Amino acid sequence: MANYQYSVPEQDPKMERQPPNILPFPSQIKAYDQSASHSNTALKVEAGSPRQANPGWDMSYDNGQLPNPSTNTTQHQGPPQAEYIVRGPLTSNSGQSKYTHTGGGRGVQFENFYIPTELIHRVPSDASVVEPDSVLGDSGRLYHGYKDGKYFLPNDGLEQDRLDLQYAAIHMILHERLAWAPMLIQPRHVLDIATGTGIWAIEFAEQNPTAQVIGTDLSAIQPHNSTPPNCVFIKEDSEEEWLFDQKFDYVHLRMVVTCFEDKKRVIKHAFDNLNAGGWIEFQDTESHIHSMDNNLQDSPFNIWVKSIVQGAAAMGRDLKVAGKYKEWLLEAGFVDVEEIRFRFPYGTWPDDPRFKKIGAFCRQNMIEGARAIGWKMLTGRGLTAQEIEQLTENAKAELMDPHKRFYGYFYVVYGRKPFEWESSNDLA
Repeated sequence: MANYQYSVPEQDPKMERQPPNILPFPSQIKAYDQSASHSNTALKVEAGSPRQANPGWDMSYDNGQLPNPSTNTTQHQGPPQAEYIVRGPLTSNSGQSKYTHTGGGRGVQFENFYIPTELIHRVPSDASVVEPDSVLGDSGRLYHGYKDGKYFLPNDGLEQDRLDLQYAAIHMILHERLAWAPMLIQPRHVLDIATGTGIWAIEFAEQNPTAQVIGTDLSAIQPHNSTPPNCVFIKEDSEEEWLFDQKFDYVHLRMVVTCFEDKKRVIKHAFDNLNAGGWIEFQDTESHIHSMDNNLQDSPFNIWVKSIVQGAAAMGRDLKVAGKYKEWLLEAGFVDVEEIRFRFPYGTWPDDPRFKKIGAFCRQNMIEGARAIGWKMLTGRGLTAQEIEQLTENAKAELMDPHKRFYGYFYVVYGRKPFEWESSNDLA
């Protein structure tokens, strides 16, 4: 039951899947969810997506053109006096409504809600899936309606694009390995909890065609028609009693730091629903920022992270969990428990090409998602909407500073459910 830090080799792994139109460095990468090339970036994007587009509403200028997003600024500015048209479920009875954006703000006010600039300037990926039960939050973003409020982040198309980017970043951090648990036999039944857009479940099913993979989430934002035959998705709450027809050989949880009120309960459910010899694996980031320069005291990015942690705690949710998974798995009865830490940068400050690429992904992931990630938890911290916007913009601006050398740790923690014949004496 070792506790060690993984030493990352210097090779530059080939990326197989890539979110669209957001990277600030040259690359030749096969697209994961984009069907067109964008000449305004250095990234070449090719067609090929296992996720299907299913847009429920869209926004456009009255001349049919969307503003072109910049990949190098921390705040997108709307055009002055531009007239927009909103189509879809957020319209009046006529099915189409107009409003005016005067430019320079962070969103557009429309009746009793406003649409944030990040949505206005989004280039559709043609891969997002609209969740019919979604509800509009006071941030201007869409959230899950099933168990409304339990998950703090949005589920709309913009967030789905970010989740795909995040998947690509983690894919590199983990050396393209979907699982680190040392399974000697290919698992027959696999459960992916908090599956998000379903990429991990789809790829695991593709790479393990004899395995039956189930992905679960509070939001049904996974592909409808392009999943492999051995992969299905279910809307459910993993903190409630599990009602599956079979037990599992491998339970996977990735980036669930903000997901559950009681992670120990989820671990117990996993233990009870694993076959003897089956594995559980957490892949998660810590809620803490480090700096190579030890200058975090007045750092806006660090203040943003700490405020989120404090806000989540005020709402009854502990985000400082990555370093506790090992202890919790041992308490639940798992054996062969291992904890591995991967260090990763925010930004392109490392000299090593591989870490430079990882840092570009991780920084962009934070910039794209900072407002959505923090909104509900910063509200729980007691911040006003204006204070949230300002703190978020300050944090994003600091992330873009090439002289700031931030980094974090990504945890992989796994354990095995013992066989009945195993005893504590045997394992000593």
